[in-house]
Amino acid sequence: MKRKTIVGIIIAAALLMVVFFKFFNTKESHSFSLIGKWKLETVYAPVPVSDSIQKLIGTVAGNGEPNKFWYKFSADSILNRLSSKDSTIEKYYLRDSVLYLKEINGFVPHPLKTMTDSLVEFMNKDNIVFVLKKK
Repeated sequence: MKRKTIVGIIIAAALLMVVFFKFFNTKESHSFSLIGKWKLETVYAPVPVSDSIQKLIGTVAGNGEPNKFWYKFSADSILNRLSSKDSTIEKYYLRDSVLYLKEINGFVPHPLKTMTDSLVEFMNKDNIVFVLKKK
């Protein structure tokens, strides 16, 4: 009789654990994707920066010119940065909320924050934040 009681308790505990993890798991099942065309909405520095970096922010932000910069992320890990004057093509990949962009010495990490499915921001190595909106 004791053996049946112990086995019953073990089975009940296992079932409770399964139910608990199934219904109270906070992990999102939604998978975020960068693939598509993104417009550069704004650029800012969250900390005080030098004058040269401020000028760079003004240039990148377009000084009030709308739709000046676009980012096109493709499924084959190609990033095409488009502007009214030129475009660049580079490799990228996304892992654990970090955007890795290919530079001369390899892939450089850029922290990525997804604010919504259509609004993200990432920080470059100069601590400039780029806010992108999906189109």
